[in-house]
Amino acid sequence: METESNLVTKGLPCNSCGSSDGLALYDDGHSWCFVCNEYVHDADANGLPKEEPAARALPDEPAEGTFRPIKSRGITLETCKHYGYAVDLWDGQPVHIASYRKGGEVTAKHIRFAKDKDFIWQGDAKGVELFGQHLWKSGGKRLVITEGEIDCLSIAQVQDCRWPAVSLPSGAAGAVKALTDNLEWVESFEDIVLAFDDDKAGQDAVAKVAPLFTPGKVRVMHYDGRKDANELLLAAGPKKLTSAIYQADNWRPDGIINGKDLLKVLLEKPEPGIDIIYPKLSEMHNGWTRKRIYLFTSGSGMGKSTAVHEIAHDLAMRHGAKVGILALEDSLREAAMRHLAIAKNLPPYLMDEQPPEVIEALHRQVLKSGRFHFYDHWGSSDIEVLLGKIRYMIVAERCEWIVLDHISIVVSGLDIGGDERKTIDVLMTKLRSLVEETGIGLIAIVHLKRPQGSGPTWAEGRKPALTDLRGSAALEQLSDSVIGIWNDPELDQSHITVLKNRRTGKKGEADTLKYSYETGRLLPITPEFPETENNEWESNNDF
Repeated sequence: METESNLVTKGLPCNSCGSSDGLALYDDGHSWCFVCNEYVHDADANGLPKEEPAARALPDEPAEGTFRPIKSRGITLETCKHYGYAVDLWDGQPVHIASYRKGGEVTAKHIRFAKDKDFIWQGDAKGVELFGQHLWKSGGKRLVITEGEIDCLSIAQVQDCRWPAVSLPSGAAGAVKALTDNLEWVESFEDIVLAFDDDKAGQDAVAKVAPLFTPGKVRVMHYDGRKDANELLLAAGPKKLTSAIYQADNWRPDGIINGKDLLKVLLEKPEPGIDIIYPKLSEMHNGWTRKRIYLFTSGSGMGKSTAVHEIAHDLAMRHGAKVGILALEDSLREAAMRHLAIAKNLPPYLMDEQPPEVIEALHRQVLKSGRFHFYDHWGSSDIEVLLGKIRYMIVAERCEWIVLDHISIVVSGLDIGGDERKTIDVLMTKLRSLVEETGIGLIAIVHLKRPQGSGPTWAEGRKPALTDLRGSAALEQLSDSVIGIWNDPELDQSHITVLKNRRTGKKGEADTLKYSYETGRLLPITPEFPETENNEWESNNDF
C-alpha cells in the first residue's frame, strides 16, 4: 500500500488473520498486515481500530444480520441463505457478514464494508476452514476455490449450489496458509479449480499454491478479459461463467508447455550459424550459433588459449559481435594487449617494444569500437561474483559471446570443501542456466588430466578424449561441443579434433593449424593460410 507515513513498529500480531508478527504500525495512525493485507485507517498502539475493538458486536443483531439478495453483484437470496452470507448496518454503514467455522462451529465473522472495501474480523479467525467448506463432504469430483466470498457465491449460484465452491479467508495473500491448514479436505477432490483473480497477486498465489496438490489435479480459471468470477457473471451472464469453470486450463508449472501451443515456436527461423576463423571446425558445426557452450581442451602449452582468442577476435572484428573476455591467467593489460597483437600480427611479448603511437592506433582500430569487454579479476574468489560479472557483460554491455579462460583456474580458486568435482558441477550448472536464460554463446577452456598408463604424453602427441577432461562429467554433459587440440611434434603442427558435437553430431579431425613464432598467430593450413616457415612462402617458392 502506498503511503507517505513512517514505520513506527512492526512484528505485531494481526487480529484479522491470526499472524503472530505480520502487522506494522505507522506514524499517521494506520496499520497494515503483510500477511493478509488488512488495512486499518485509525489504529491504536496494538494496530487495532481506535474507534471500536475488533471483536465488537453489531448493533441490534450481533454478528447475525439478515439474508437479502445482493443485487449489485447479481447474487440471489437463495444463494446467500445457502452459504449464510448476511447483510446488516454497522453504525449506519451497510456491511456484508460471512461466517467462518472450525469443527462445524462458527468461530469468526468476516465483515466487509462497502467503503474502500475494508474488512475486519469478529471472533477467533485463526485456523478457520475455507468459507463454505461446511456445506460439502470431502471426496467429491470437483472443487472450485476463489479468493473472496462474492466470487464463491457467483460460482456456486451458476451451478445451482450443487457443486462445491469455497473461498479463502484472507484472499490471495493468505492463500498458502489457508489451503495448507485445510490441505487434507481440499486434496480429497478429484479436480481442484483455482478461480483466483486475474491480476498479479492472484496469479502469483496460483503459482504458490498449485504445487501443494497432486500433479494433474489443479486447473486454473480465466475470465475472458475480466478480473474475476463476479465481474464475468455481471458482464456476460451465468452461461459464460459456467463455461469458464468447465474450460479451466490444466495448471502447468513454468517451463512445461503443451505441444499444441508450439506452432508459433516451430515456425520461428533459428539463428543461422556464422563461420569462424577455423573453416573445418565451422563446417562440422554447420556454423557457430549462440545459446551454446563450446568447451576447448588440450595439454598445457598446446595453444588452446591462442585458438580461443583467435576465434573471439574474429567474432568481434569480422562479424561485429560484442565479446566479453574473462582471461583469468592474464592481467587486464595482458588480456587487452593480446588482441592488439593479433591485429598487428605480432607475438604479445613483442608488443612492449611498440612505440606509443602504434599502441594508440591499434587501440583505435580494435578496442575503441566497444566490441571488447574485459574482466579485471584480481581479488575475486566467488562463483556468484564471477557469474554476476558475466551477467553484467551480457545485460548491460550487450555482449553476445563470452570467453572464459579458463574453468580450471576458477575451480582451483573456488574449491568447495576440497571437492573439485562438486565445484565444477556447481559452476557448469550455473553457466548452463545462464547460457539458456540469456542466449549468449560461451567459449570456455578446461584442462586435461595427466595421461594414465603407458603411451605418449600430451607434449608427445597424445590425442585427447572425453574421458580425459579434468574434474567432472558435468564438463562433458553440460557442454554442446567439446573440442580438443593436440600437437604433432614431428611436423610441428597442431590439430583440432571434435570430441562432442550436439548441433550436427559430426566428430573427428577438423582443422590442421600452424603456429607462427614471428606473428604469434595459430592459423589453419588452407589455401588462404598456407603452411610456411618463417613467413617465407613467396621468396622461397618463386619459380
